[in-house]
Amino acid sequence: MRKLYLTLSVLMVARIAAAQTTSFTLEQCVDYALKNAISVQNAQLDEKISIAKVKEVTGLGMPQIDGAISVSHNQKLNRFFSTYSDQSFFFPEPIAGVNNGDVIAAQNFFQLKSAGNAGITINQLIFSGSYFVGLEAAKAVKELSIKNTNQTRVQLVDAVTK
Repeated sequence: MRKLYLTLSVLMVARIAAAQTTSFTLEQCVDYALKNAISVQNAQLDEKISIAKVKEVTGLGMPQIDGAISVSHNQKLNRFFSTYSDQSFFFPEPIAGVNNGDVIAAQNFFQLKSAGNAGITINQLIFSGSYFVGLEAAKAVKELSIKNTNQTRVQLVDAVTK
């Protein structure tokens, strides 16, 4: 039994040693490093962020369209309270059983049962100096991030080659 364990352990060590002797060419090492290096991945993410920022700043200068719709419906209208006078503009005809000076409640004729409103607003930046400066700055940041990504790749290739 002891010989069996010894043989198995020798075979496992030989297999592990054989697995570690695989070799890579320089091109394979460089490709692996470019795909898996954290610094290159971070530089690529920064590049994507700066490209998105340029698109965001460009979008600010595009026409902006806003719309709004509102509808209100009053199921039960509030009552209108007034002092009755037979010479009033609001009560052109006499009301039976009501004397001058009595407080009466009538339907509110100032308020609508249903009302709606709709509107559209369109905005466009035509001559805005700050917009053009921001657009140029965003493009400069984009170019800088692209150069930074290329520099990071070159430095990694140099490090792997050495």
